[in-house]
Amino acid sequence: MACKYGVGEHIHAVSFDQLWIALKFSWIGIYTGLMGTLVGKSAIGAMLYQVATPQQWKRKAFLFTACAFNFATGCTQLVLSIVQCTPHEKLWYQLTPGKCDREDIAFKFGYLQGLWNLQASMRTKVGFCVLMAGGMM
Repeated sequence: MACKYGVGEHIHAVSFDQLWIALKFSWIGIYTGLMGTLVGKSAIGAMLYQVATPQQWKRKAFLFTACAFNFATGCTQLVLSIVQCTPHEKLWYQLTPGKCDREDIAFKFGYLQGLWNLQASMRTKVGFCVLMAGGMM
């Protein structure tokens, strides 16, 4: 369905109306991917929790805390992604009357922008970016 409306095509190959529909499907894909990642990480944590023995209570506590933190941050990210523009249709249809104030805040305080201003070696900065991109933190 998304490919029918121009997802994956060059911007010059899609019509003006198809562009907005393609952007809408892209946002739907972002939301779906975010929830899929959240469920996948939680499932792995639950499996490791089940495998741990009763004597490994510290490991179980850590796994439970990590899963709860992962679930909370994932849900927060989903909600913030949806409500960053008012109305939320403005995310993909920029001609919709409304505003995206929260979008500017998310951009200004993104971790990558602040990371490059730190006094650290390039290797440390790149390593931190890889960790963040991989969902390790």
